[in-house]
Amino acid sequence: MGDVRRTRLGRSLLLTALGLTVASVACAEIGTDPSVPASLEVARFPFPSVAVGDSLRDTLGVAFPLRAIVRNISGGVIEDAPLRYLSRDTMLLVDSITGHVFARALPAQNPASVAARFEQALQILAQVRVTNAPDTAFRTDSASFPSLVSEAVIGAADSNTVAVQVQLRFRTDTVAFQNVNAWLVRFAVVYPANRTNDTAAAVYLVDDRGRAGQIDTTGTDGFASRSVRVRSSRFPAAGVTVDTIEVEAAVMRRGEPVPGAPVRIRVPVGTPATPSDP
Repeated sequence: MGDVRRTRLGRSLLLTALGLTVASVACAEIGTDPSVPASLEVARFPFPSVAVGDSLRDTLGVAFPLRAIVRNISGGVIEDAPLRYLSRDTMLLVDSITGHVFARALPAQNPASVAARFEQALQILAQVRVTNAPDTAFRTDSASFPSLVSEAVIGAADSNTVAVQVQLRFRTDTVAFQNVNAWLVRFAVVYPANRTNDTAAAVYLVDDRGRAGQIDTTGTDGFASRSVRVRSSRFPAAGVTVDTIEVEAAVMRRGEPVPGAPVRIRVPVGTPATPSDP
């Protein structure tokens, strides 16, 4: 979350990287004076989207502004630089002083662009994805709710994996359930207990590239998932032929659980002595 993108004084240019668009608009030469601005950068947002009718927030549900930093040629921060913020889309309202972003509605172009500007010398654009906030979290094996358990079978080989999924949706008085895109979901192994996702444990979570990870962002289909990795030499425990892994998927909005969350998903695991679908 601490990544930044930077634009330097110089000839006009346009760059795109990891969802942030950077534009330089000045042509002056840069000197060595530490009070002269040389670059402008924006911190990556702590949450992947802003909900319609709400402000951009962090993972705890606290309103989080667009944040820009002005640096000199040596990389030092120029404190109290007169920054201004603005929106490139009428569906996004941006406080020009604080940088707080509010989504009135879904923009025509999504993600939409907001900008941070230092006088007429530097400007940087950041893309903000707008989505409808989820009002229900579902297990993926059924649309019924509430239901606690979904079943899946995992093989007995070391480091075998199986995906666990949830789906986020919303509805209004006039619109049936629709998928929620770009919303953060945090998964955790609650049995055998490994909420910190220690990769030395018998059971932990990985992403679609096999790297340890607990957090996913929903796609356009509303789904988020992680895979459970289990070492059969350590789970089930010696002498136990069948045991069950339990995974929790937490979904928050404005610091509170979305209805249906946390979702609990149970994954039965058999030892080689108890045949299971490989």
